[in-house]
Amino acid sequence: MSLEVKLEILKRHDKGEGMCAIALALCLVQSTISTIIKEKEVIKAAAEEAATLSASRNTHQRESAMEMEQMLCTWVEDQNWWKAPMNQAIICMKALLLWDELKVRHDLDERETFKAGHSSLTGSRGRQTSTT
Repeated sequence: MSLEVKLEILKRHDKGEGMCAIALALCLVQSTISTIIKEKEVIKAAAEEAATLSASRNTHQRESAMEMEQMLCTWVEDQNWWKAPMNQAIICMKALLLWDELKVRHDLDERETFKAGHSSLTGSRGRQTSTT
């Protein structure tokens, strides 16, 4: 059973809903509800730990995305200096290559993705051109 379901059970119990009503609403047996309520402190501690890990992972990914954006801006400026032909497809491809490099360098989860498209690059191009 997922941590989210266990937290939902605890939340409902804390609001005063009876074990039998919770069991019926969630299609569970009453003994399962009772066990979860008895393990309340352990479940809440696990939820806090999961939230901390998630926040840390999100911060790390955001920092990596900012680093990737800075590297992309530097690359675009360099390409402009050399008067290299560029278009959105080339910039998107470079962004994806930089993201893959940063995932390896910072040991990010392989499931972490970056979608390089017009909307994700508009902001970085706007910031890049406003500083030059």
